[in-house]
Amino acid sequence: MSYLLKKIAKLSILHPRKIIFSFFVLFILGIILTGRIKIDTDFFSLFPKEEGPLKVLAENIKDMGAFNHIYFLLEAKQDKNSSYLIKKGEQFVSMLKEIKINGKSPFTQIRYKRTDFANKKSFSLWAYIFFRHPERFIEKNDIKWIKRKLTSHAIKKELLIDKRLLTTPFSLKIKDFIKIDPLGFTKVIKRRVETTSFFLSDKKNDYFLSNNGDMMLIQTAINIPPYDMATLRRLLSHIKNIEVKLKDIKIGITGGASIAAAQEKVIKRDILITITTSLLGILLLFFFAYRRWITLFFIGFPLIIGLHLTLGVAYLLFGKLNILAAGFGAILMGLGVDFAIHLYDRFHSERAYGKTSEEALIISLTKTGSGVITAGLTTIAAFLTITISDVRGIQEFGFMVAIGVFFCLLTIIFVLPSSLIILDRHHEKKRGKAYIESIYHPLKVLKPIYIASLIRFHHRLIILFFIIISIIMGYFSLHVKWEKDFRNLRPKEIDPYQVYEKLIHNFRGGYEQAYFVIKAKNMDDLLSCEEKVISQLKKLKSKNDIFSYFSFSSILNSKEKANKIKRMLLEEIDFKKAKEDFINEANNLGFSVIYFDHFLKFFDNIYNNYDDFWEIMDKKETKELLSPFLVKKGTEVKSVITILYKGGEVYSKKLESALTGFNGKITGMDFVNNQIDRMVKKDITKFMILAFLGVIFLIVIHFRRLFPVLLSFVPLFTGILWMMGLLGIIGMKINIFNSMVFPLILGIGIDDGILILTRFRETGNNDWETPLLFTGRAITMTSLTTMIAFGSLISASYPILSSIGFIILFGVGFCLLTSLFLLPSLLKEFVNVRNKKIESR
Repeated sequence: MSYLLKKIAKLSILHPRKIIFSFFVLFILGIILTGRIKIDTDFFSLFPKEEGPLKVLAENIKDMGAFNHIYFLLEAKQDKNSSYLIKKGEQFVSMLKEIKINGKSPFTQIRYKRTDFANKKSFSLWAYIFFRHPERFIEKNDIKWIKRKLTSHAIKKELLIDKRLLTTPFSLKIKDFIKIDPLGFTKVIKRRVETTSFFLSDKKNDYFLSNNGDMMLIQTAINIPPYDMATLRRLLSHIKNIEVKLKDIKIGITGGASIAAAQEKVIKRDILITITTSLLGILLLFFFAYRRWITLFFIGFPLIIGLHLTLGVAYLLFGKLNILAAGFGAILMGLGVDFAIHLYDRFHSERAYGKTSEEALIISLTKTGSGVITAGLTTIAAFLTITISDVRGIQEFGFMVAIGVFFCLLTIIFVLPSSLIILDRHHEKKRGKAYIESIYHPLKVLKPIYIASLIRFHHRLIILFFIIISIIMGYFSLHVKWEKDFRNLRPKEIDPYQVYEKLIHNFRGGYEQAYFVIKAKNMDDLLSCEEKVISQLKKLKSKNDIFSYFSFSSILNSKEKANKIKRMLLEEIDFKKAKEDFINEANNLGFSVIYFDHFLKFFDNIYNNYDDFWEIMDKKETKELLSPFLVKKGTEVKSVITILYKGGEVYSKKLESALTGFNGKITGMDFVNNQIDRMVKKDITKFMILAFLGVIFLIVIHFRRLFPVLLSFVPLFTGILWMMGLLGIIGMKINIFNSMVFPLILGIGIDDGILILTRFRETGNNDWETPLLFTGRAITMTSLTTMIAFGSLISASYPILSSIGFIILFGVGFCLLTSLFLLPSLLKEFVNVRNKKIESR
């Protein structure tokens, strides 16, 4: 490696401008590609689409067009009754219908009532379907009710009511409804259609109102593609303008589309804030240490090149950044700057002690450079181990950071030496050697002189102190808990999430949701399968194991069940006599029988077997009603049964056990959480083993002796133990994402020990103080920059990123403390013991 680094040093001395120009060209190319990269707000894209609840849920969300749903939650800003809210809701709906984007309405569906039977067209369609195929809607319990309605006395009573209604001022509005259904049979279909709402609302009216009447829900579907965020933002802007016009109404917006728009905004803001704060913090620290503004260029330029090259590669490979990868920029700033610090610090020190630019550069690259590359490779190895994760988001994150570290290492190894040579030659030519000598002077900032003094007199006390604190932290580390519910990792400040929680609380009673997905070749097979599942769900409901369910079969009967219902109807009721009774009673009351011509067909249809049911159901109104339950995929049809239950492991296991063996798959957040939990725990074990083996392999190659290999792990393991203890003390939970940073801390935290021990070896293993005073300053700088970079993630809105930042901030911080205090104390003890053995001889 020394031979290769010496060649790079000579290349930087001979052709510095060519090197910088070459990397500048790559930088421009990286910027062009970076401008094309997109943000992926889909949380489920972080995970693999392997079999199980996760895949079922992700497919269900896609197939049911969840992204295209927007829910509006209307609340009166002052105490108002439900009638006022309904009036404002109707006004809001009319305004929504007036919205035009590119000349077209963005809405394909707007629903704010359980049924729309007040609409003549909709009522006529459903009545026609019912009277042509009554067996598809009538249930066993309805037969006795229909039989009573078709007695001569009941027919006369109902027609008398109709006649009186036709003499009221409302006759013009209701005459067509009486003409279509004079006996009120469509109450059967209305009752079944009302069950299609996924939301628990006030049963006293047809509107989606909360039980206390202070909220109104409006469901919509839009025709905006998921990737067209610009058009979506235009729509949301229109809606905000409507809210301004409806001054006394607060409009909450949630649903897949609004959540995606809010997430994109938050992710972009997090990327900008974390990268900016980490870069500024690092540059300010660098200026504080070296007091030269030009050094900010030495550090900033290679880092920015590495960042854009990484984003360019990310665009070519992935085309977009996921939620987790959004934090990689800040992380890269902290990791990449470490290499520059070590090289520049060594270069500055050599120049301060009288070496020429060329000599200082060769020493820096050949001596410190080998340790820097080894440290860089261990970091890359640690990140590459997580690319074998089963979690796609973690794979991409690990790959991007590994590639980023590689590019930063590459640019710093070439660009930094070339920049230093160009600058020194420029100053020497313009201002002379005296000015150069005044720039390079021994540095005392961040030099651990006092730590060295403390170790010189109290190294054993320091060792004892670290042992005691480690025992205490070890105890608290046993109290660290695991976060299973990844919904707790959502940013709290995103308004659509808060509105969604309010919606669930007020319109679903706060119940957990599960979904049972069934696939079949045709509609009737689908309904038959559903009916068997529903019979099992009824048993669970009777035991209070579930609260409620909503399904396709809640509206319609399967062909098999319909045939049974039809036989029972014909056995129980004489429809020919009922028809005669109706005609006679209508004539006696002065009605023209022709007026009820369409209704009278009902009595004849019951004896016929029409095969046009699904053809009739293929209308816009019926499709809108069935769309929450049903989707066609190629030659298959799929239905989704939504189940409300108390949630938690006990009830989810009961539900899963009860539905095992049925033709379908169960999913829901409880089931997804369990699958991800198993997946990630397996990954963590795999990561730690591979990262540990990879780091050991590289360190063994570097030191080629057991003693320094073992010593290099002491500060690392102590730092990790302290970090775990701190998590236990403050009650922070380990989650599926921040758990992946443990192998990263293994790769990052080991660097300090490697660099101190490398410098210790240069002294012939005789001087513990020189590594501390010289390398200690550099590792303090590198650790602080890493802590600044990762610390910037704490400000991120996503708990995913902020928890990662917190853990690495303290993990690296504690590794730094142990490297500055514990490791030199152990080296001093080693030197003392060895010297005593030599003296005793």
